[in-house]
Amino acid sequence: MMQSLIEDWFTHRLGHFYWDFLTVRKMGWPMVHAACDFVLPSRMGEVLELGLLLDRIGRSSLNLSIVGTRDGELRFKGRMVAVAFDLATERAVPIPEDLRAALDDYRDACNGPAAAEVARTGAAS
Repeated sequence: MMQSLIEDWFTHRLGHFYWDFLTVRKMGWPMVHAACDFVLPSRMGEVLELGLLLDRIGRSSLNLSIVGTRDGELRFKGRMVAVAFDLATERAVPIPEDLRAALDDYRDACNGPAAAEVARTGAAS
């Protein structure tokens, strides 16, 4: 679920097709750290709303916060670190400049007054 969110985020919000990183640029974005706290149970068939905040842009890594809510109730919150990874050398590489510009724009948009509340509770006040 969280990986699908990240792939959709790349494509629909950042304007960079995730698939192109794998096939054209020969880059992957493996998760090197993931943690998740489940606050309330969710059941099969329930649809959750997912939110993604970009906490930090490093030289080759992204720190992300992800929240899942249903009807305004926080169900889970997670933190992930993804790394830009050269598929041929199997080494971390710097984030490409064109993607970094889109990431900067997204991070700036996330730094509004409600962002901290969303990251903390999963819902804007």
